[in-house]
Amino acid sequence: MLKKVAVTLTLVLTLALAGCFGGEDDGSVNDTIENVREQTVKVCNYLPTVGSVAAILTAGNPAVVGVHAIATAICGAVTSVPQGLVSSDVKIVPMVNGVPVDGQFVN
Repeated sequence: MLKKVAVTLTLVLTLALAGCFGGEDDGSVNDTIENVREQTVKVCNYLPTVGSVAAILTAGNPAVVGVHAIATAICGAVTSVPQGLVSSDVKIVPMVNGVPVDGQFVN
């Protein structure tokens, strides 16, 4: 049962991503994800994970559309959150469209 749910979720996410890009091939989806990652590094020296960018794209917020807008939203999230632990039990996680943003600052 759990395997069926995982396969279904993967299929739904894949179709959702394809829908975001007008049914283009997987190469253009991957290109978009890489373009967002590169733009984010240019804007604020932060490299988000592929999974984070893909999840933001599938969240489908009309206010966050386009490579630059997504990169700017990620930078706003990761630079406005204090880095590290707030207390021994709480870690603040940057979010875009309700999606946790994972990655790292780069030089």
